Amino acid sequence: MAAINVLRSVNLFIEGGGYAGMLEEITLPEVNVKTEEFRGGGMDAPTELDVGMEKLETEFTLKGYDATALKTWGFAPGKPVNLIVKGSVLSENGESAPVEATLQGNMKGSGFGGAWKPGEATPLKMKMAVNYYKLTLGGEDIYEIDVPGMKRAIGGVDHLEAMRGHLGL
Repeated sequence: MAAINVLRSVNLFIEGGGYAGMLEEITLPEVNVKTEEFRGGGMDAPTELDVGMEKLETEFTLKGYDATALKTWGFAPGKPVNLIVKGSVLSENGESAPVEATLQGNMKGSGFGGAWKPGEATPLKMKMAVNYYKLTLGGEDIYEIDVPGMKRAIGGVDHLEAMRGHLGL
């Protein structure tokens, strides 16, 4: 029976600066294949065809104000924002492993979620359009998705390698 792994702690780095103690939560990109339904002659039922991926986004919430994070907002051509999320996974058998997500893209949303109240920390919510996403668990590559580089590797196998070759990329 496989051991249950639990994310015990997590830290966020924005452009190399750490946010330990400030990160309330982060939602990593959902990895979804975009499909198109197809049923041709001689087929008893439709099937789904892979026509690419859905857009990648990440959202995170920091406790309180942070000028450095706020200044990353906006689409600056040629200047993507770099995020690294580091976590520690602990299994019920006592073994631990690092988990890391590397994200690159543009901050498309920024705002203080909620009313400003004296004496209370107002959360800072940020949203990023992700163009690069790499997820590793225990040093093993799980996903590496490079949207402009046309790479979609899962478990170290690049599913778009042949297509890039066909296109001369």
